[in-house]
Amino acid sequence: MHPASIGALDGLPSDVRDDANRVVLAEQRAAKQAEYDAWLKKEPDTVHVRDSKATDGPSVAVAPAAWAPFLAGAVAG
Repeated sequence: MHPASIGALDGLPSDVRDDANRVVLAEQRAAKQAEYDAWLKKEPDTVHVRDSKATDGPSVAVAPAAWAPFLAGAVAG
């Protein structure tokens, strides 16, 4: 049985479901990290900005020199 199936089952102790869900989360995170790393290799000198709530939406690509002043201003408030 796959951990995702165990994590969704009623009647199992919460610690068992929690462990199963953590395994699934780690697998999914590793897969997304690999996708992200491959994407970064394509354009290592570009900062990609997107809406974190719309992960499949468009992104804006800017040079790091253009991004740095914006970021500094955002941090400063």
